[in-house]
Amino acid sequence: MGGPAEVVAGAGDGRFAALAAAGHTDITRAQGKLLQRVGEEGSPVTELAESAQVTKQTAGYLVDQVERTGYLERAPDPTDARARLVRLTNRSLHRRR
Repeated sequence: MGGPAEVVAGAGDGRFAALAAAGHTDITRAQGKLLQRVGEEGSPVTELAESAQVTKQTAGYLVDQVERTGYLERAPDPTDARARLVRLTNRSLHRRR
């Protein structure tokens, strides 16, 4: 079974219910929607916000919440010393399999 990063709002209702039934109750639909948009090398919050069609503030709040669960981390952007990327952690990659 896939992990939280595969949860899709709307069409993913069955998948979300299956995850919850399997004990993966630490991710909400909104958080899952954001998780699925994180690129392999990481994504800036502004890109996640645009992709998920939410404000930058909302995306930042969701990232904060998911970061506390251990599925996401913020890391320096290797191409811009001022920026940070949101990346999937080993925990989220493990659950994706």
